[in-house]
Amino acid sequence: MTEGFEVVIPGRAETNGTARRPPEAAPDALALLGAYRDEHDDRDRPQPEPEDHRCRCGLCRDADAYLRDVVRGTLTERVLTVADVAALLGIAESALPDACRAIVAGADLRYEVATGMAAHTEIVAAAQRLATCEPVGPHRQPEWDAGWADVAARYRATGNPATLLPQYVQPAHRVLRFRGQYIWPVSPEFEPTILTVIQAWYATTWLKDAPVVCEFGCGPGHNLAAFARHRVRSVRYFGLDWSLAAVALVREIGFEGRLWDLRAPTAAAAPMPFGAAVVTCGALEQLGADWRPFFDYLARARPAVVVHLEPFVELYDPTQLFDFVADYYHRARGYLAGYLTHLREQEQAGAVEILHLAKHLGSRDHDGWTTCVWRFR
Repeated sequence: MTEGFEVVIPGRAETNGTARRPPEAAPDALALLGAYRDEHDDRDRPQPEPEDHRCRCGLCRDADAYLRDVVRGTLTERVLTVADVAALLGIAESALPDACRAIVAGADLRYEVATGMAAHTEIVAAAQRLATCEPVGPHRQPEWDAGWADVAARYRATGNPATLLPQYVQPAHRVLRFRGQYIWPVSPEFEPTILTVIQAWYATTWLKDAPVVCEFGCGPGHNLAAFARHRVRSVRYFGLDWSLAAVALVREIGFEGRLWDLRAPTAAAAPMPFGAAVVTCGALEQLGADWRPFFDYLARARPAVVVHLEPFVELYDPTQLFDFVADYYHRARGYLAGYLTHLREQEQAGAVEILHLAKHLGSRDHDGWTTCVWRFR
């Protein structure tokens, strides 16, 4: 065992975002689920009526409900409406921008919901994937450089802004996490479409009055390009990243690119005039517990608004199996820890104000797309 780190006991996860190191040996899927069962055993609690139809996966002991799930099927097709998309963003339907409505109107947002054995299979598969979790950190910078270089080559070959999408948001048929369930989108464009809706919402709501928009950890500049498509006034866009390949591509597509490390911020990052906005999308995720230098930089720069699209471990409920597996995955990868807790403490102290917090969509393993918007008081 590595000295100086606490070993994680499955099912004993704190919810305050404290960074911890996962076990040296990757957990066995059934052992992990067994640990969850032991932690949240409900044999002494009032049992639900059989119509709950819970899967008998060691947690549910209702064999009749299990058999009914198998007999009656496991997939239900649904579609996201305009009202659903507004709810996904955490806003009233009347507040959904016209740009978002237009995207929804032209998209295939049908999906199938996993229930019964289909959901059970995904839970077990998610637990099994924990065996291959690789912690994030500076040691992976060459991989990011290579990934952004691939995106740059694809863009240069086509000139199509759609090719700026990172590899992890490419059109594909894959399982996603949505509203506490696993879903299978019908169209491979489902996930990229939701990202496009989020980008349009940011540009027309949270960023609409900013004279300068700075995206930290900008990657290939796909978000900046999306923001620029919705601008109604003159705006300077800055893309800051630790990857030379990313910075070069951001400059190539017409924005101001700066080489910048979130773990070692410098005052010369980008101009922060009155009204400037800061954006991060999956960048703080990679910092783990090393976010304090970036927050302190923001405290000195005092942007008008800060918009994050990140995973926040504090929002999982590890007493629920669906969240328990994602919470464990988040911690095993070493993703962002303690940041939202700090913002909430700063809000209690009167230093910041959290304007919006809403969970949107997740990949098969964790909830990566949650919006948190805040500002300094």
